[in-house]
Amino acid sequence: MEKLVYTSFEVAEILNIGLNKVYELLIQKQIPHVRVGRRYLIPKRALENWLEKAAGAE
Repeated sequence: MEKLVYTSFEVAEILNIGLNKVYELLIQKQIPHVRVGRRYLIPKRALENWLEKAAGAE
């Protein structure tokens, strides 16, 4: 079964950026996410859409 959401650690690996930068982007609400307790869950489709939108804006 394919993953529907990523953890912040997985997003850091996917984007090849540091975990602190991922948390910074999450707190600034730049990366779309869902908060479950103390965890940030990033929907796969939302991350893909965010990347496409960000790449198109440059």
